[in-house]
Amino acid sequence: MSKKVDPVGKPLIIRYKGLYDYDGLYKFMADWFQKQRYRWWEKRYKDKVYSPLGNEIELDWVAEKEVTEFVKYHVTIAFHTFDSKEVDVTINGKTMKRMTGRIQINFKVEVELDWQDQYKEGKFKQLLFKIYKDIIARWDLETGHYDPLTYQVMDLMTQVKKYLGIQTSESAYPTMV
Repeated sequence: MSKKVDPVGKPLIIRYKGLYDYDGLYKFMADWFQKQRYRWWEKRYKDKVYSPLGNEIELDWVAEKEVTEFVKYHVTIAFHTFDSKEVDVTINGKTMKRMTGRIQINFKVEVELDWQDQYKEGKFKQLLFKIYKDIIARWDLETGHYDPLTYQVMDLMTQVKKYLGIQTSESAYPTMV
């Protein structure tokens, strides 16, 4: 019986080609997770010379937040850069280091139910868990956890797009605090 629910059901992806501040993006997203009170860590960091055009960098982040004794949020972010190399750029009269190339950022959102395994032992507890998840708390889980987490991550995506300069107008998704 699966205890993790993907409320989005499809991949959330940002793709960008051009000049970007990789270190600044890294710090911006790490700060966002800290402000939202997530525990996050790097699961994988891989930097390899891919072609004469530049390096290929793969970076996976895992973030989790214990919301209640029953519900835990999981956000997984996979960065993948192609043909990336560091270049010097003059911005407002100052020389700065920036990355150039392609970047793809994948977001995966999951809500884990019964993360403390209170309903793991015994057939009766498993039946109670299934009834609670599918019948009793279905509406509460959708409106109280699935939707807010989805909008929260979509807000992060909007902020990342603004940071990269892809999007300049407001998003259709409300800002979550």
